[in-house]
Amino acid sequence: MEFAPARNYLCYLRSDSIIFLSGYTSDLANLEDQVPRILEAVAGGLMIATSDWSHLVKLSFFLHRSQKIETLRELLEKGQPKPDIAKVEFGFVDGYAGEKSLLEVEATATIIS
Repeated sequence: MEFAPARNYLCYLRSDSIIFLSGYTSDLANLEDQVPRILEAVAGGLMIATSDWSHLVKLSFFLHRSQKIETLRELLEKGQPKPDIAKVEFGFVDGYAGEKSLLEVEATATIIS
């Protein structure tokens, strides 16, 4: 499924009952602003793909090396929804989608049957 308007990557990919959401990022000024915006976008992607947070299998956070994982964890704890930490993985990266992007989030979930 492609984004509307089109982007150079998929919104999500479905294989049988599993969906994979492409990396979601934000170009807002700081991590504190980017986290809720990205989680909101992931929630929207899950909905479009006929899934939701309760069907999440894995949530991958790729944090820019200039940021602290403790800050990201605090933001996730404060935010809504609160991802099930058992389904979360964290990694550090040097850069990706854009210069302002400090975080990229990918999600794998099952569809709602």
